[in-house]
Amino acid sequence: SLVVTVIVALPWQIYIFRSFPAESKFEFEYNSLHFFQALEGHSGDYFYHFNKFESLFGTDFQYVFLVALVILIFSKIKAKHKVSAVSLVAIVYIFYSLAATKMPAFPIIVAPIVYLVVAVAISFLLQFLKTTKLNGAAIKFIGLSFIFFMFFHFLNHDSLALKNKAAYLKTYQNATNSTMVYKSLTKIFKDKEVIVYNSRNYDKLKIMFHTGYRARSGVPSKKNIDILRENNIDIAVFDNNKLPTYILGDTTIAKIRSQVWQKNFGEDIEVYY
Repeated sequence: SLVVTVIVALPWQIYIFRSFPAESKFEFEYNSLHFFQALEGHSGDYFYHFNKFESLFGTDFQYVFLVALVILIFSKIKAKHKVSAVSLVAIVYIFYSLAATKMPAFPIIVAPIVYLVVAVAISFLLQFLKTTKLNGAAIKFIGLSFIFFMFFHFLNHDSLALKNKAAYLKTYQNATNSTMVYKSLTKIFKDKEVIVYNSRNYDKLKIMFHTGYRARSGVPSKKNIDILRENNIDIAVFDNNKLPTYILGDTTIAKIRSQVWQKNFGEDIEVYY
């Protein structure tokens, strides 16, 4: 496994370090900060990942896993297999619990081990039932009942079924409308060298993908504006009805009104200076 991982990952690391040394150095230094600083507001206490366990595996699944761990520890499975399973999960969860930056999906890498431990526990319980006076039909009924219980209890069916379809459809439509606005920017700015500010959330990535223009979140500072102007780069800012006066009063900056922030604006966009 280690050899395969090295074969896959090492060539890329060598390539980016040789081709983009400054960018690679910055990214590696920034990534190292995740352990010591809660970056981009992703913080939490030491029990964060335990409390988020059900976000990955299902409602109350953390308690099922703890019971399964106890069953695994006291089962007749070889000690080396017990140690490897428990230590893999423990190391990953301890590491990410100590790290300052926390997000629910960080420990997802141990999901196969989690499911394996639960499967071993279920198998152990079924084997135990076979030693009782219950007949085969009763054991199968119990097993199927448990499977159905897991399916209907642990899975978040409201999310899977998109229970609130109106809200999801509205979100989808808003995202679609915004994307159409971003695509239309090329008709306005054409081949100009422009940087676009103040799109919604992570939509700067959409702008860069669909237009080739550079894009940034939020609004530019006065210092940013001066630097961009010195380098003959045009500035466009989406108007969210909260633009500061130094941007509204700057006639060299293109302000954009559209469905991105004004939901009832219509399909066209308005650019003013």
